[in-house]
Amino acid sequence: IDLVFDVNGKTTRRPIKTLKDGETRVKDGYGWNLADLTLGPGDQVHYYLEILDNDNIQGPNTGHSETFSFTIFDTRKQMEDLIALQDALIENMIALLARSLIGHKIISSDTTTDKPALKKFVAVNTDMIINIINMTQTIREQTKSLQGFSSTYATLFENIVSDLNQIRQQQVEILIKLDSAAAKSAPVGFD
Repeated sequence: IDLVFDVNGKTTRRPIKTLKDGETRVKDGYGWNLADLTLGPGDQVHYYLEILDNDNIQGPNTGHSETFSFTIFDTRKQMEDLIALQDALIENMIALLARSLIGHKIISSDTTTDKPALKKFVAVNTDMIINIINMTQTIREQTKSLQGFSSTYATLFENIVSDLNQIRQQQVEILIKLDSAAAKSAPVGFD
């Protein structure tokens, strides 16, 4: 039985057990010392077990287990991904702010006659807020696994989620009121 593993495209075969003559079933374990591989951050490892039978007439047949894989944790890559996610969060927040400032006249006026436009505006803003909340929660979860990450910074993300959830709830209430008003003013016909 061989352990076959691939590290970043380089395949290695390591014999781990030799079966005795006549032995057809084996239940065993193997302790794989990964320190021998000199793996670095971001390295990808794929591995499986392979066995050859002893068919001397047509030649040995092979069988192998399912292929498993893992990636060595890379703090630098995680930080780069986190920074990219924060950049995207900032862009989305600025887009929401700009959209809200431009559309503030629509929201603040109780006399808006274009209720469908108002409803669409509020619905899109709500979707944008939900997206921002999801991104913020993802960043918060990723920061939990990083050592030395500022608790103040983590609290900032918790506050963003909390405050945006309140705004989202307010906008959902506006949508409910708009639907209710539309239902009251919609003509009904009977045949």
